Amino acid sequence: AISRNQSIVIHNTSISRGHRRPLIDAARAAGYRVQIVYFDIPIKECRQRNRNRPAPVPDRVIDEFAAQREVPAAGEADLVIRYSELSA
Repeated sequence: AISRNQSIVIHNTSISRGHRRPLIDAARAAGYRVQIVYFDIPIKECRQRNRNRPAPVPDRVIDEFAAQREVPAAGEADLVIRYSELSA
């Protein structure tokens, strides 16, 4: 994609700045503008959606992710988009 100058989307659960930093650094080194789309969904809603999945994970997995979650900072990317149920 880089050699063809195409957009790249990384669909990933990058819950902390430490998880996101290598991806952001690599994208910027390749000359890309970086955008983060952050889905601000209440944990209670995440648990409910998980229960409705064909292969749900245990609630403790969701709780562990929630405990490690770091909301993206404005300066972390060229554009940070926050999506919440209230803005839908």
